[in-house]
Amino acid sequence: MERGTIRSYDQDSGNGTIGRSESVDVRFSANSIIGSFRSDLKLGDLVWFEIENILSNHVAVNIRKCV
Repeated sequence: MERGTIRSYDQDSGNGTIGRSESVDVRFSANSIIGSFRSDLKLGDLVWFEIENILSNHVAVNIRKCV
């Protein structure tokens, strides 16, 4: 698992980006957020996540808010 920061998140579209300290930012979909944090995420929140390679793109999955 990696740790990163929410850089953008549009709750209407369900898409956003997570900043990583040692690599490029990754995109995510609200469907990849685990638990009830989907509506609570905002810019600057710390999250745990995994990286999956989908159609040659790195995408964040299994996203959990750090509490």
